Amino acid sequence: MFYFYALPALPFLVLAVTFSLGLVLGSESANRDRRLVGAVIVGGYVMLVAAAFGFFWPIYTSEILTFGQWRARIWLNSWI
Repeated sequence: MFYFYALPALPFLVLAVTFSLGLVLGSESANRDRRLVGAVIVGGYVMLVAAAFGFFWPIYTSEILTFGQWRARIWLNSWI
């Protein structure tokens, strides 16, 4: 079930995450080591989000899953 009441908050969530990743990355005037560490952290976060999206892709696209595959994607009992 899709909850429409959460929809107006989504753009603000995206902006908040983008702003936070920009702060972690550091400003252009920051030294090279600071920017490198920030880039590694931001890149790791983006890769983690992409992996989670790929893991849940069969649910987003309503593909047929075996019970074991479906159960692996249900992390919390309240999701059932």
